[in-house]
Amino acid sequence: TSETKGAELFEDIGCASCHIPTLDSTIGPIRAYTDLLVHDMGEGLADGIAVGFATGSEFRTQPLWNLVLHRPFLHDGRAQTIHEAIEWHGGEGTASRDQYLALDDDDKANLRQFLLALGGKEPDGQTMAVGSVPEIGALGGPVAGLNESEMDRFELGYRMFDQNHSRDKGLNDHFNADSCRACHRDPVQGGAGGADVSVIRYGQRDMETGTFTPLEESILYRSAYWSVLPQRLPSDANILESRNPPSLLGLGYLDILDDEIIMANADPDDSDGDGISGRYRVLEDGRLGRFGWKANVPSLSDFVADASLVEIGLTIPSEFSTFSSEDDGDAYPDPEQNENYFYAIEQYLIGLEAPQPTAVAEGNAGKQIFAEVGCADCHLLSLGGVAAYTDLLLHDIAPDPMVLVELDEGVMATEYRTPPLWGIVETAPYLHDGSAATLSLAITDGHFGEGTSSREAFASLSEADKQALIEFLSSL
Repeated sequence: TSETKGAELFEDIGCASCHIPTLDSTIGPIRAYTDLLVHDMGEGLADGIAVGFATGSEFRTQPLWNLVLHRPFLHDGRAQTIHEAIEWHGGEGTASRDQYLALDDDDKANLRQFLLALGGKEPDGQTMAVGSVPEIGALGGPVAGLNESEMDRFELGYRMFDQNHSRDKGLNDHFNADSCRACHRDPVQGGAGGADVSVIRYGQRDMETGTFTPLEESILYRSAYWSVLPQRLPSDANILESRNPPSLLGLGYLDILDDEIIMANADPDDSDGDGISGRYRVLEDGRLGRFGWKANVPSLSDFVADASLVEIGLTIPSEFSTFSSEDDGDAYPDPEQNENYFYAIEQYLIGLEAPQPTAVAEGNAGKQIFAEVGCADCHLLSLGGVAAYTDLLLHDIAPDPMVLVELDEGVMATEYRTPPLWGIVETAPYLHDGSAATLSLAITDGHFGEGTSSREAFASLSEADKQALIEFLSSL
């Protein structure tokens, strides 16, 4: 096969001298294709950064297992293809590089096919959504009842969601992700994101008076272009705060709720005296905000437009949403994605099934405790018949004092929209900034203000009752 031939060439031209196929370990051989040693790779690949004894042209041999999952390649992402990555090999890699370049096109393709097979086949620009769409009702799969046209769009959206856009034209110099999947992948595509993909917000605060000053820019963007210098904080920025990517599973159910259902639970003046004063947010265009940590996005359609622009750096036709841009300032004509992209991603998000509850131990009192300690006052057991465990309202709940980046006019820095809890056991870390590693810490370290009574009630529970509550949350 081409992969077998590629494996032979990998040895013959010397790649295996540094990318050693197997390393011994206490648990047996590990097929990582690395020697974990530092090598001088030449001035062409050098970044001029010396770390310890390693000079600016010396780098540790990168493992090659699941290579297909890690575009772009090389230490600074300058290579978009395996061919380019090999071409950049200099110094100690020169001989192998030259032998590779001397191969005919078929043998070059055989070698690349072998490398792509180390953990997965080449999925044509996709990195995780390999194979067919999950079954109807399965985690990450579509809801039941989609018609043929909707299902076709869902399947297209499933693949577009995973598309690596750094290989395409249209990206700005700086952006936060190369695909939608990059931030929404736990425990499946369409889920939440880990701390490694949190968006970084920044601003300026006078530490003596507490006065916050918004800056012209407020997001610290990443970049996948090796030739573009990383974005740096402006000199007047002195505070940083993460934004944790939430799960998208099941949001189609919340997207279609009538505004009146959400508004009915608001009590901005705490007229009933229970200490809970959730309020809904009406945006400038008169629509109700229901998504985003600050309830700043009114619909999944606008979520697609906003995330495409801000996180990936791609514009869509402005007639589909005011959350895009008619000119994002890069060298490519806008809109950079057409209506097929928009409709496919929109249908994918609308059609994603919600996480299904699992059985809890017989006699578990967690659900009752959930209500007794006040969790259900904001994380409603049902919102318009949807058991997402949220009221979609803003609550004053964040710890104070803490590092806070105020971004939204009319919304307090300590206010956040109640996040849904279904499937939460699979989406650590928790809270808006990803600062809580466990569900227990999310309660004890993240619920202040309106959440104080629930936090204190949880702290006073017996260890058995605490465990019962956590087991209930884990079953949602």
